Amino acid sequence: MSDPSESKLAFLEELRRIAQWGLGYTTDAYDVERYTRLLELASNEYETLSGVPSNVIQERFMAEIGGNVTPKIGLDAAIFDEHGDLLLIRRHDDKMMALPGGWAELGETPEAGIAREVKEETGLDVEIGELIGHYCRLPGQYNQPHTSYHMIFHATVTGGTLQTTDEAIEIGYYNPTPVTDWHKDMANATRMAVDWWKAQQIYVGVDWCKGGWCTCVLNGDLGEIYVYENIQRLFSALGHASNLFIDIPMGLPSKNVQRKCDSTARSHLPGKKSSVFPVPVRDAVHAPSREEADQINLAQVKTMLSLPARGFRETIREVDDFLYANPIAKTKLVEVHPELIFTVLNNGTPIAEQKAKPAGQEARLDVLSRYWPPARELVHRCRPLYTKGKVATHDVIDAMANAVAFSASNGRFRSICEHAVDERGIPMRICVPEFSETRS
Repeated sequence: MSDPSESKLAFLEELRRIAQWGLGYTTDAYDVERYTRLLELASNEYETLSGVPSNVIQERFMAEIGGNVTPKIGLDAAIFDEHGDLLLIRRHDDKMMALPGGWAELGETPEAGIAREVKEETGLDVEIGELIGHYCRLPGQYNQPHTSYHMIFHATVTGGTLQTTDEAIEIGYYNPTPVTDWHKDMANATRMAVDWWKAQQIYVGVDWCKGGWCTCVLNGDLGEIYVYENIQRLFSALGHASNLFIDIPMGLPSKNVQRKCDSTARSHLPGKKSSVFPVPVRDAVHAPSREEADQINLAQVKTMLSLPARGFRETIREVDDFLYANPIAKTKLVEVHPELIFTVLNNGTPIAEQKAKPAGQEARLDVLSRYWPPARELVHRCRPLYTKGKVATHDVIDAMANAVAFSASNGRFRSICEHAVDERGIPMRICVPEFSETRS
Protein backbone atom coordinates (compact mmCIF):
# COMPACT_ATOMS: atom_id res chain seq x y z
CA MET A 1 0.00 0.00 0.00
CA SER A 2 1.40 3.40 -0.94
CA ASP A 3 2.31 6.05 1.62
CA PRO A 4 -0.58 8.59 1.90
CA SER A 5 1.92 11.43 2.18
CA GLU A 6 3.42 10.48 -1.20
CA SER A 7 -0.02 10.66 -2.84
CA LYS A 8 -0.64 14.02 -1.20
CA LEU A 9 2.71 15.36 -2.41
CA ALA A 10 1.96 14.23 -5.96
CA PHE A 11 -1.39 16.02 -5.73
CA LEU A 12 0.24 19.21 -4.37
CA GLU A 13 2.92 19.10 -7.08
CA GLU A 14 0.19 19.02 -9.73
CA LEU A 15 -1.78 21.72 -7.94
CA ARG A 16 1.08 24.19 -7.67
CA ARG A 17 2.13 23.49 -11.28
CA ILE A 18 -1.37 24.44 -12.49
CA ALA A 19 -1.24 27.59 -10.34
CA GLN A 20 2.20 28.56 -11.64
CA TRP A 21 1.22 27.93 -15.25
CA GLY A 22 -1.90 30.01 -14.80
CA LEU A 23 0.00 32.90 -13.22
CA GLY A 24 2.56 32.70 -15.99
CA TYR A 25 0.06 33.01 -18.82
CA THR A 26 -3.13 34.73 -17.62
CA THR A 27 -3.74 38.47 -18.04
CA ASP A 28 -7.09 38.48 -16.26
CA ALA A 29 -6.95 40.12 -12.80
CA TYR A 30 -9.59 37.76 -11.35
CA ASP A 31 -7.66 34.71 -12.61
CA VAL A 32 -4.45 36.08 -11.09
CA GLU A 33 -6.25 36.29 -7.74
CA ARG A 34 -7.62 32.75 -8.09
CA TYR A 35 -4.28 31.21 -9.10
CA THR A 36 -2.45 33.08 -6.33
CA ARG A 37 -4.94 31.72 -3.79
CA LEU A 38 -4.44 28.23 -5.23
CA LEU A 39 -0.67 28.57 -4.82
CA GLU A 40 -1.16 29.83 -1.26
CA LEU A 41 -3.27 26.79 -0.36
CA ALA A 42 -0.67 24.46 -1.86
CA SER A 43 2.09 26.22 0.09
CA ASN A 44 0.16 25.81 3.36
CA GLU A 45 -0.17 22.07 2.77
CA TYR A 46 3.50 21.78 1.83
CA GLU A 47 4.32 23.33 5.21
CA THR A 48 2.50 20.57 7.09
CA LEU A 49 4.50 17.93 5.23
CA SER A 50 7.94 19.53 5.02
CA GLY A 51 8.17 21.82 8.04
CA VAL A 52 9.25 24.72 5.85
CA PRO A 53 7.20 27.89 6.52
CA SER A 54 4.46 28.39 3.94
CA ASN A 55 5.53 31.97 3.18
CA VAL A 56 9.03 30.74 2.29
CA ILE A 57 7.60 28.05 0.05
CA GLN A 58 5.23 30.47 -1.66
CA GLU A 59 8.08 32.92 -2.32
CA ARG A 60 10.02 30.13 -4.03
CA PHE A 61 7.02 29.17 -6.12
CA MET A 62 6.28 32.77 -7.12
CA ALA A 63 9.90 33.20 -8.23
CA GLU A 64 9.49 30.28 -10.63
CA ILE A 65 6.49 31.72 -12.45
CA GLY A 66 6.86 32.36 -16.17
CA GLY A 67 6.34 29.65 -18.73
CA ASN A 68 6.36 25.88 -18.34
CA VAL A 69 7.08 24.72 -14.78
CA THR A 70 9.91 22.18 -14.79
CA PRO A 71 12.15 20.59 -12.15
CA LYS A 72 14.97 22.69 -10.75
CA ILE A 73 18.50 21.70 -11.82
CA GLY A 74 21.28 21.28 -9.29
CA LEU A 75 24.96 21.11 -10.23
CA ASP A 76 27.68 19.41 -8.13
CA ALA A 77 31.44 19.31 -8.72
CA ALA A 78 33.59 16.27 -7.89
CA ILE A 79 37.17 17.51 -7.52
CA PHE A 80 39.82 14.98 -6.49
CA ASP A 81 43.42 15.54 -5.43
CA GLU A 82 46.32 13.33 -6.50
CA HIS A 83 45.61 10.91 -3.63
CA GLY A 84 41.95 10.41 -4.53
CA ASP A 85 40.62 12.57 -1.70
CA LEU A 86 37.52 14.61 -2.52
CA LEU A 87 37.07 18.37 -2.14
CA LEU A 88 34.26 18.98 0.36
CA ILE A 89 32.81 22.10 1.93
CA ARG A 90 30.96 22.66 5.17
CA ARG A 91 27.99 24.73 4.15
CA HIS A 92 27.20 27.98 5.91
CA ASP A 93 23.43 27.41 5.98
CA ASP A 94 23.10 24.05 7.77
CA LYS A 95 26.76 23.46 8.81
CA MET A 96 26.75 20.11 6.96
CA MET A 97 29.27 18.62 4.52
CA ALA A 98 28.69 18.69 0.77
CA LEU A 99 30.24 18.79 -2.66
CA PRO A 100 30.73 22.30 -4.03
CA GLY A 101 27.75 23.24 -6.16
CA GLY A 102 24.39 24.94 -6.40
CA TRP A 103 21.43 25.70 -8.64
CA ALA A 104 21.77 26.26 -12.37
CA GLU A 105 20.87 29.71 -13.61
CA LEU A 106 19.22 30.84 -16.81
CA GLY A 107 21.48 31.67 -19.71
CA GLU A 108 24.41 29.45 -18.72
CA THR A 109 25.57 25.97 -19.63
CA PRO A 110 25.94 23.31 -16.92
CA GLU A 111 29.71 23.66 -17.24
CA ALA A 112 29.57 27.42 -16.73
CA GLY A 113 27.20 27.00 -13.80
CA ILE A 114 29.47 24.54 -12.01
CA ALA A 115 32.54 26.70 -12.62
CA ARG A 116 30.67 29.70 -11.19
CA GLU A 117 29.51 27.83 -8.09
CA VAL A 118 32.94 26.36 -7.40
CA LYS A 119 34.56 29.79 -7.71
CA GLU A 120 31.98 31.37 -5.40
CA GLU A 121 32.26 28.65 -2.76
CA THR A 122 35.96 27.72 -2.86
CA GLY A 123 37.92 30.42 -4.70
CA LEU A 124 39.14 27.86 -7.25
CA ASP A 125 39.04 28.00 -11.04
CA VAL A 126 38.11 24.67 -12.59
CA GLU A 127 37.83 22.95 -15.93
CA ILE A 128 34.70 20.81 -16.21
CA GLY A 129 35.08 17.27 -17.43
CA GLU A 130 32.94 14.17 -17.63
CA LEU A 131 29.38 13.80 -16.36
CA ILE A 132 29.74 11.33 -13.48
CA GLY A 133 26.09 10.75 -12.68
CA HIS A 134 22.80 12.25 -11.61
CA TYR A 135 20.18 11.89 -8.89
CA CYS A 136 16.72 13.21 -8.09
CA ARG A 137 14.96 14.81 -5.11
CA LEU A 138 11.18 14.63 -5.03
CA PRO A 139 8.83 17.03 -3.21
CA GLY A 140 8.86 16.39 0.52
CA GLN A 141 12.36 14.92 0.59
CA TYR A 142 14.81 16.88 2.70
CA ASN A 143 12.17 19.57 3.43
CA GLN A 144 12.07 20.45 -0.27
CA PRO A 145 8.75 21.47 -1.85
CA HIS A 146 9.76 20.93 -5.48
CA THR A 147 11.22 18.29 -7.78
CA SER A 148 14.90 18.74 -8.62
CA TYR A 149 17.42 16.91 -10.78
CA HIS A 150 21.08 17.04 -9.84
CA MET A 151 24.09 16.42 -12.07
CA ILE A 152 27.57 15.56 -10.80
CA PHE A 153 30.48 16.55 -13.04
CA HIS A 154 34.16 15.81 -12.64
CA ALA A 155 36.17 19.03 -12.40
CA THR A 156 39.92 19.73 -12.44
CA VAL A 157 41.52 22.68 -10.69
CA THR A 158 43.26 25.07 -13.09
CA GLY A 159 43.91 28.08 -10.81
CA GLY A 160 42.65 30.24 -7.99
CA THR A 161 43.30 29.91 -4.26
CA LEU A 162 41.49 27.47 -1.99
CA GLN A 163 39.77 29.48 0.74
CA THR A 164 36.70 29.62 2.94
CA THR A 165 33.89 31.88 1.75
CA ASP A 166 30.51 33.20 2.86
CA GLU A 167 28.98 29.95 1.60
CA ALA A 168 31.63 27.50 2.86
CA ILE A 169 32.87 27.87 6.45
CA GLU A 170 35.25 24.90 6.11
CA ILE A 171 36.86 23.47 3.01
CA GLY A 172 39.43 20.82 2.20
CA TYR A 173 40.20 17.48 0.60
CA TYR A 174 38.76 14.55 2.56
CA ASN A 175 38.38 10.80 2.43
CA PRO A 176 34.56 10.87 2.44
CA THR A 177 34.15 7.38 3.93
CA PRO A 178 34.22 8.41 7.63
CA VAL A 179 32.13 11.56 7.09
CA THR A 180 28.63 11.25 8.62
CA ASP A 181 27.27 14.82 8.82
CA TRP A 182 26.13 15.13 5.21
CA HIS A 183 23.93 17.83 3.71
CA LYS A 184 20.74 16.15 2.51
CA ASP A 185 21.61 13.21 0.21
CA MET A 186 25.26 14.15 -0.30
CA ALA A 187 26.37 10.77 1.06
CA ASN A 188 24.89 9.18 -2.07
CA ALA A 189 26.33 11.85 -4.36
CA THR A 190 29.85 11.47 -3.00
CA ARG A 191 29.58 7.68 -3.20
CA MET A 192 28.75 8.00 -6.90
CA ALA A 193 31.75 10.30 -7.35
CA VAL A 194 34.15 7.99 -5.52
CA ASP A 195 32.93 4.92 -7.44
CA TRP A 196 33.54 6.81 -10.68
CA TRP A 197 37.02 7.83 -9.52
CA LYS A 198 37.97 4.26 -8.63
CA ALA A 199 36.87 3.08 -12.06
CA GLN A 200 39.22 5.63 -13.63
CA GLN A 201 42.22 4.48 -11.61
CA ILE A 202 43.76 2.22 -14.17
CA TYR A 203 47.52 1.92 -14.28
CA VAL A 204 49.11 1.59 -17.69
CA GLY A 205 52.59 0.23 -18.31
CA VAL A 206 54.02 0.27 -21.84
CA ASP A 207 57.04 -1.41 -23.43
CA TRP A 208 58.05 -1.55 -27.08
CA CYS A 209 57.75 -4.94 -28.77
CA LYS A 210 57.92 -6.33 -32.32
CA GLY A 211 54.16 -5.91 -32.72
CA GLY A 212 54.24 -2.26 -31.64
CA TRP A 213 53.53 -1.34 -28.03
CA CYS A 214 53.04 -4.05 -25.42
CA THR A 215 50.66 -2.52 -22.90
CA CYS A 216 49.63 -3.75 -19.46
CA VAL A 217 46.45 -2.28 -17.95
CA LEU A 218 45.75 -2.88 -14.26
CA ASN A 219 42.62 -2.07 -12.28
CA GLY A 220 42.83 -3.59 -8.82
CA ASP A 221 43.22 -7.36 -9.18
CA LEU A 222 42.26 -7.22 -12.85
CA GLY A 223 44.93 -7.06 -15.52
CA GLU A 224 45.10 -7.32 -19.28
CA ILE A 225 47.79 -7.17 -21.94
CA TYR A 226 47.18 -5.43 -25.25
CA VAL A 227 49.39 -4.80 -28.26
CA TYR A 228 48.87 -1.52 -30.14
CA GLU A 229 50.55 -1.12 -33.49
CA ASN A 230 51.35 2.57 -32.96
CA ILE A 231 51.41 5.19 -30.23
CA GLN A 232 48.37 7.00 -31.66
CA ARG A 233 46.14 3.96 -31.23
CA LEU A 234 47.55 3.33 -27.77
CA PHE A 235 46.77 6.86 -26.64
CA SER A 236 43.34 6.88 -28.26
CA ALA A 237 42.45 3.76 -26.27
CA LEU A 238 44.03 4.65 -22.93
CA GLY A 239 44.66 8.40 -22.91
CA HIS A 240 41.93 8.81 -20.27
CA ALA A 241 44.27 7.25 -17.67
CA SER A 242 46.02 9.67 -15.35
CA ASN A 243 49.39 8.62 -16.74
CA LEU A 244 50.91 6.07 -19.09
CA PHE A 245 54.29 4.79 -17.88
CA ILE A 246 56.33 4.04 -20.98
CA ASP A 247 59.84 2.72 -21.59
CA ILE A 248 61.04 5.01 -24.37
CA PRO A 249 63.20 8.16 -24.31
CA MET A 250 61.00 11.22 -24.78
CA GLY A 251 62.74 14.43 -23.73
CA LEU A 252 65.50 14.50 -26.38
CA PRO A 253 68.93 16.11 -26.00
CA SER A 254 70.56 18.64 -28.29
CA LYS A 255 73.88 20.36 -28.57
CA ASN A 256 72.86 22.76 -25.81
CA VAL A 257 70.68 20.60 -23.56
CA GLN A 258 71.70 17.20 -22.21
CA ARG A 259 69.85 14.41 -20.38
CA LYS A 260 71.19 14.17 -16.84
CA CYS A 261 68.73 11.37 -16.05
CA ASP A 262 70.59 8.77 -18.14
CA SER A 263 73.85 9.02 -16.20
CA THR A 264 71.88 9.05 -12.94
CA ALA A 265 70.03 5.89 -14.00
CA ARG A 266 73.31 4.11 -14.77
CA SER A 267 74.62 5.00 -11.32
CA HIS A 268 71.64 3.16 -9.79
CA LEU A 269 72.23 0.03 -11.90
CA PRO A 270 75.62 -1.48 -11.04
CA GLY A 271 76.30 -4.35 -13.41
CA LYS A 272 73.47 -3.29 -15.72
CA LYS A 273 74.57 0.17 -16.86
CA SER A 274 74.50 -0.88 -20.51
CA SER A 275 70.70 -1.20 -20.31
CA VAL A 276 70.54 2.61 -20.38
CA PHE A 277 71.71 3.61 -23.85
CA PRO A 278 72.81 7.15 -24.84
CA VAL A 279 69.78 8.91 -26.30
CA PRO A 280 70.38 10.47 -29.73
CA VAL A 281 69.81 14.18 -30.26
CA ARG A 282 66.52 15.17 -31.88
CA ASP A 283 68.09 16.16 -35.20
CA ALA A 284 69.64 12.69 -35.42
CA VAL A 285 66.34 11.02 -34.55
CA HIS A 286 64.68 12.82 -37.47
CA ALA A 287 67.54 12.40 -39.95
CA PRO A 288 66.53 10.65 -43.21
CA SER A 289 69.23 7.95 -42.94
CA ARG A 290 71.30 6.17 -40.31
CA GLU A 291 74.51 7.56 -41.78
CA GLU A 292 73.26 11.13 -41.54
CA ALA A 293 72.00 10.45 -38.02
CA ASP A 294 75.48 9.31 -36.99
CA GLN A 295 77.09 12.41 -38.44
CA ILE A 296 74.58 14.78 -36.83
CA ASN A 297 74.98 13.12 -33.43
CA LEU A 298 78.75 13.20 -33.77
CA ALA A 299 78.71 16.90 -34.60
CA GLN A 300 76.43 17.86 -31.71
CA VAL A 301 77.50 15.57 -28.84
CA LYS A 302 80.75 14.08 -30.16
CA THR A 303 79.55 10.49 -30.41
CA MET A 304 77.82 8.36 -33.03
CA LEU A 305 74.65 6.46 -32.27
CA SER A 306 74.97 3.32 -30.18
CA LEU A 307 73.54 0.07 -31.52
CA PRO A 308 70.42 0.27 -29.31
CA ALA A 309 69.90 3.91 -30.32
CA ARG A 310 70.07 2.91 -33.98
CA GLY A 311 67.53 0.17 -33.38
CA PHE A 312 65.10 2.44 -31.54
CA ARG A 313 65.57 5.57 -33.63
CA GLU A 314 62.35 5.18 -35.62
CA THR A 315 60.38 4.33 -32.48
CA ILE A 316 61.74 7.39 -30.68
CA ARG A 317 60.81 9.48 -33.73
CA GLU A 318 57.27 8.08 -33.71
CA VAL A 319 56.76 9.15 -30.09
CA ASP A 320 58.46 12.52 -30.60
CA ASP A 321 56.21 13.34 -33.55
CA PHE A 322 53.16 12.24 -31.56
CA LEU A 323 54.05 14.44 -28.59
CA TYR A 324 54.60 17.40 -30.89
CA ALA A 325 51.17 16.94 -32.47
CA ASN A 326 49.40 16.16 -29.17
CA PRO A 327 50.54 18.56 -26.41
CA ILE A 328 48.26 16.99 -23.80
CA ALA A 329 50.20 13.75 -24.16
CA LYS A 330 53.26 15.52 -22.70
CA THR A 331 51.45 15.57 -19.36
CA LYS A 332 50.23 11.98 -19.65
CA LEU A 333 53.19 9.95 -20.90
CA VAL A 334 55.86 9.39 -18.25
CA GLU A 335 59.25 7.94 -19.17
CA VAL A 336 60.38 4.98 -17.08
CA HIS A 337 63.01 2.24 -17.28
CA PRO A 338 62.02 -1.32 -16.30
CA GLU A 339 65.42 -2.19 -14.81
CA LEU A 340 65.15 0.83 -12.52
CA ILE A 341 61.58 -0.15 -11.69
CA PHE A 342 62.68 -3.64 -10.65
CA THR A 343 65.52 -2.17 -8.61
CA VAL A 344 63.10 0.02 -6.66
CA LEU A 345 60.62 -2.84 -6.17
CA ASN A 346 63.48 -5.11 -5.09
CA ASN A 347 64.47 -2.73 -2.26
CA GLY A 348 67.31 -1.10 -4.17
CA THR A 349 68.96 -4.23 -5.56
CA PRO A 350 69.06 -4.67 -9.36
CA ILE A 351 68.04 -8.08 -10.70
CA ALA A 352 71.24 -9.52 -12.12
CA GLU A 353 69.77 -12.28 -14.28
CA GLN A 354 69.06 -11.38 -17.90
CA LYS A 355 65.41 -10.58 -18.60
CA ALA A 356 65.27 -12.74 -21.76
CA LYS A 357 66.37 -15.88 -19.87
CA PRO A 358 63.95 -18.08 -17.90
CA ALA A 359 65.86 -17.50 -14.64
CA GLY A 360 65.67 -13.75 -15.14
CA GLN A 361 61.96 -13.89 -15.88
CA GLU A 362 61.29 -15.98 -12.77
CA ALA A 363 63.30 -13.58 -10.62
CA ARG A 364 61.31 -10.65 -11.97
CA LEU A 365 57.99 -12.42 -11.51
CA ASP A 366 58.96 -13.22 -7.91
CA VAL A 367 59.32 -9.48 -7.29
CA LEU A 368 56.15 -8.50 -9.16
CA SER A 369 54.06 -11.15 -7.40
CA ARG A 370 54.85 -9.53 -4.04
CA TYR A 371 53.06 -6.40 -5.23
CA TRP A 372 50.50 -7.91 -7.57
CA PRO A 373 49.83 -11.63 -6.96
CA PRO A 374 48.18 -12.42 -10.35
CA ALA A 375 51.42 -11.56 -12.22
CA ARG A 376 52.30 -15.13 -13.24
CA GLU A 377 48.75 -15.93 -14.27
CA LEU A 378 48.66 -12.88 -16.56
CA VAL A 379 51.95 -13.91 -18.22
CA HIS A 380 50.48 -17.38 -18.77
CA ARG A 381 47.33 -15.95 -20.37
CA CYS A 382 49.46 -14.10 -22.92
CA ARG A 383 50.82 -17.26 -24.55
CA PRO A 384 48.78 -16.76 -27.77
CA LEU A 385 50.60 -13.47 -28.28
CA TYR A 386 53.97 -15.17 -27.96
CA THR A 387 53.20 -17.74 -30.65
CA LYS A 388 52.22 -14.98 -33.08
CA GLY A 389 55.63 -13.37 -32.68
CA LYS A 390 54.13 -10.02 -31.70
CA VAL A 391 55.50 -9.92 -28.20
CA ALA A 392 58.07 -11.76 -26.08
CA THR A 393 57.65 -12.88 -22.50
CA HIS A 394 60.09 -10.24 -21.27
CA ASP A 395 58.07 -7.53 -23.08
CA VAL A 396 54.98 -8.51 -21.09
CA ILE A 397 56.96 -8.63 -17.83
CA ASP A 398 58.51 -5.20 -18.45
CA ALA A 399 55.15 -3.63 -19.36
CA MET A 400 53.61 -5.27 -16.30
CA ALA A 401 56.41 -3.94 -14.08
CA ASN A 402 55.72 -0.41 -15.32
CA ALA A 403 52.03 -0.79 -14.38
CA VAL A 404 52.44 -2.74 -11.13
CA ALA A 405 54.98 -0.32 -9.67
CA PHE A 406 52.74 2.70 -10.02
CA SER A 407 49.64 0.81 -8.96
CA ALA A 408 51.52 -0.08 -5.77
CA SER A 409 52.45 3.59 -5.23
CA ASN A 410 48.87 4.77 -5.98
CA GLY A 411 50.15 6.62 -9.04
CA ARG A 412 52.79 8.63 -7.18
CA PHE A 413 56.09 9.03 -8.96
CA ARG A 414 59.22 11.15 -8.93
CA SER A 415 62.08 11.93 -11.26
CA ILE A 416 65.36 10.25 -10.29
CA CYS A 417 67.15 13.60 -10.52
CA GLU A 418 66.58 17.26 -11.22
CA HIS A 419 65.67 17.60 -14.84
CA ALA A 420 65.38 20.16 -17.59
CA VAL A 421 62.98 20.23 -20.51
CA ASP A 422 64.07 19.81 -24.09
CA GLU A 423 63.63 22.29 -26.91
CA ARG A 424 60.00 21.23 -27.36
CA GLY A 425 59.17 21.54 -23.68
CA ILE A 426 59.19 17.79 -23.00
CA PRO A 427 60.67 16.77 -19.62
CA MET A 428 64.04 15.02 -19.89
CA ARG A 429 63.50 12.67 -16.99
CA ILE A 430 63.22 9.04 -15.97
CA CYS A 431 60.70 8.39 -13.21
CA VAL A 432 60.29 5.76 -10.51
CA PRO A 433 57.41 5.06 -8.10
CA GLU A 434 57.37 7.10 -4.91
CA PHE A 435 56.24 5.14 -1.88
CA SER A 436 55.11 6.86 1.30
CA GLU A 437 55.52 3.80 3.50
CA THR A 438 58.19 1.15 4.11
CA ARG A 439 57.64 -1.93 1.98
CA SER A 440 58.50 -5.53 2.64
